[in-house]
Amino acid sequence: MNLHDLSFNHVHIQPPKPVDEDHYRFAIHYTNDYTNPIVFRSMNPYKINIVKDSCELHIKHKSDLLFFNGLYKHLTNALYELHEEWFENKFERDKYDAMFKHYLYPNIEENAVNIKCTICKDILQEIQSGCLICPTFELAAISFDQVSFHIELKLIHMENKDPI
Repeated sequence: MNLHDLSFNHVHIQPPKPVDEDHYRFAIHYTNDYTNPIVFRSMNPYKINIVKDSCELHIKHKSDLLFFNGLYKHLTNALYELHEEWFENKFERDKYDAMFKHYLYPNIEENAVNIKCTICKDILQEIQSGCLICPTFELAAISFDQVSFHIELKLIHMENKDPI
């Protein structure tokens, strides 16, 4: 599915499942597909910077930036609305927002915004930092480690857009 074909109204969060004693995972699904993560791609090129087992993708297109910001807001609001069912105590909204780690952050050098995500090991061998790619993402879950919430966004495929 293309990034802009994804409707936030069809993105749902499942109840938490313990990963270990201090870590919970809230799976995310699209409409009635409860068994698979949401996979979507952008047709716009992003510049990639690889950092260990994760990457930073420089978002050049405003429409993609608006999409990822809207997705973040949708997920944080949806989880906040449901959290009373799953946690013993209700979080104050300000404290809850501070606990949620944003995957978008400023890129001052390029006067833009980057998105941080994990990366498949296969891709690490295929690509170098600084290349232009069209990414395919997997949105699988929100994790909670008793301190912070993190959106699990993974780069699972890419099409190299650098001229040869």
